[in-house]
This record gives sequence, C-alpha cells and structure tokens, in this order.
Amino acid sequence: PTSCTEMTRVELESEASETGYNAKVCKRRPPPPPLSHCVFCVPVWGSVNNAAVASLFQDHYTQDASWSTKCSFRSRDLFENDHPAFGRNGSGPGDDAHYNGYTFTQHAVDIINTHDKSKPLFMYYALHNTHAPFEAPARFSSMYKFEEKLRNTFNGMVSVVDESVKNVTDALKANGLWENTVFIWTTDNGSPVTSGGTNAPLKGGKGSNWEGGTRVPAVVAGGLVPATRHGTVAKGFAHICDFYRTFAKLAGLTGDDVSGPTPVDGLDLWPWLMGKEPSSPRTEFVHDFRVHNQPSPVGAARFGHLKLLVGPQQQASWYGQFTPNATGKPLTNYTECAKSPCVFNISADPTEHVDIAKQNPDLVATLMQKWNALSRTYLPPPNPPVEDEKYCKFVGNNKGFIAPWY
Repeated sequence: PTSCTEMTRVELESEASETGYNAKVCKRRPPPPPLSHCVFCVPVWGSVNNAAVASLFQDHYTQDASWSTKCSFRSRDLFENDHPAFGRNGSGPGDDAHYNGYTFTQHAVDIINTHDKSKPLFMYYALHNTHAPFEAPARFSSMYKFEEKLRNTFNGMVSVVDESVKNVTDALKANGLWENTVFIWTTDNGSPVTSGGTNAPLKGGKGSNWEGGTRVPAVVAGGLVPATRHGTVAKGFAHICDFYRTFAKLAGLTGDDVSGPTPVDGLDLWPWLMGKEPSSPRTEFVHDFRVHNQPSPVGAARFGHLKLLVGPQQQASWYGQFTPNATGKPLTNYTECAKSPCVFNISADPTEHVDIAKQNPDLVATLMQKWNALSRTYLPPPNPPVEDEKYCKFVGNNKGFIAPWY
C-alpha cells in the first residue's frame, strides 16, 4: 500500500500458522516517521504476531534509525518475538558479529535447524541488504576494486545477499527439507539512483513508475520445481501481491482474506510458473495511484503490452551502470507526462524511449477509461498524523527501542 497497513488486514504468516504451518518471520518493513493507527512489522526474530512501528534507514550494525523526528535521541529498531531485542544490536561498523546481514541469516538458519520436520514451515525472510545506509563488512567490500568506494560497498552488500541465500539453502538441504521446498527470491523495487545502485538499461529508479523503479528480478527454486522447469524463463506478469494467493494455495488455503477492506486481488501463479499453463493469469496491474498521497491523480498502470502513465513522472532519464558516480549525484527532476498521459509499448520498448500517446489518441482514451474505472475502486487511506511527542516519550522510556505505543 501507499500508506500504513490497515489494522484489519490478515497477513499470510498469520493465516499459515492457523493451518498447521510453523510460520516464522525475519524481516524489516520501513514506514514513514512515527504514525498512529498503523501496524508495521519491525526487524524481528521468531514467530508471527510481532507488530510494531519500524524505522527507516536503520544502521546495519547498531539498528539506530536515521530518520528525523523531534526526539532528542536516535531510536533503535530491533525486535525479538514479543519484545525489543535489548543488547542484540552492535556498536557500529567493524562490529561484524552484529551485522544484521549475518545475524538475521543465522537466525533463519537456526529456525531451519530446529524445525520440527513433522510440520510444514513457512518463512518470510526480508534482508536489509541492499537498503541504505550502505554498509558492508570489509571481507565483502574489499572484493571489488572500483574507483567509487560507494560502488565497492554496494556490491559488497549484494555479495552478503548471495552468501545469505547460500546459507539458508544449505541449511534446508542439510536438514532434508529442500526436496519439499518452494524457495522464492525477489525484491521490492529498483535501486535509488540518488543513493546507490543501478537499473541500467532501464529508465528511472526507486520511487518512480518507470521500469527502472518497478521491474525487478525473481528466482523460483526448490525441490518442488520439476527438472523440466530448471533454467527456464517465465515470460509474463507477476505482481508481488500475487504471491499471497500463490503461497496460500500451495498451503491448502483459498487465499480469500475476507477481513480486509477490499477483496484480495492476487492471482495464483503456480500453474504458470510450473509450465502447466502457457501464460500468466495476470494481464494488467496498477503500478501506483496517488504517489505520496498527492491530491491529483498521479500514477501508472499496465494493460498487456501497454503502460499508461498519468501526471508528472519524475526520474524520466537513464542513469548508467552505477549512480552516484564520479560526476556527482544524478538529477532526478526530469519530468514527463505532466501535460498529458504517456503510453509506452513495454514489450517493444522496455527502456521507455518512445511515447506513442500522441500518435494514438483513441488508444489513450481507451486506456484512460480503464484507469478511471480502477480509480473508483478501493484506494489506501492517506497517512495519519505524525505523533512525535507520544512516540518520543514511549521510546525514551523503552531504552531507546521502538515498540508499539498506541
């Protein structure tokens, strides 16, 4: 969602636990600064039902939050089961024993090693890497010799992800779980071009509706994937919301969460991913509505090969193999689609160089009809007011650690 998670929404790990799964969560979810009436799941070790407000840009060693509030101190963001993980955070760069790329992965491995094999296991592990701030142990960043120190650090963080995936999959194999496992690795958005990373050759970056901000890789592996699918590429649409219903179906559930404010719109991708269906069941999706809760319509949607962008779209440029680089921070104020909608044929033009809207007014009108129809459906609520005073008082009395204060 574009704002906080609604209190009424059931998350997949909770639903899985009710059907006999041992559901484990190791994750972070960064929201805006302190908000009331929201549930955000913090970096947690352990079982489900751990909900609190998380920080944005927490340090990978100390877990200190770097976003600004009216507090006179920095809060720490680390939870363990139903309480803050006092004393489990580190002292800063160089304290590799507390680097969360290591500690979170080790906890995931420990869960696998101690898992009761008579029960199924659902694990959601959201790595901090490669999220800012950019920090990596020297044994990884020293592997790279680029002129830009930031690029060496960023690549080192990617290598931490590689090792984390290896350690988790090795644990699954060592415990005899791999052959009955579905393992999916993916990410949530493209690299932030003003902070670090690359989306080349795609246009734009994180926070934009261009392909560089929204198109991400995904890998499906595990023993349940038949040999006939090994090394193949599934060409078609897959939206992150589709994993909810896909996983639910694999677990023997319907994936129909009736408690939320709107019906679940995820689709079951499993038959397509396994080659039993020739194409993805998804043919369209919304990239974004009301970016940052702007009052006027701004966003994008995909309809088959065509992508419609409505309202001013920033980061309308291409940023090379790594940014920022020696020439400095890239400019992101290049804007397109402000005066009239843009349309791109993504299949023929994945780098979004050719806007075909002006040559196809009837096509634009048809796509706008679909856009307006989607606009009449449920939209997430705007962010509630910030509660700095209440937040600071609670966290200050909680040894500086974040936890629910509502």
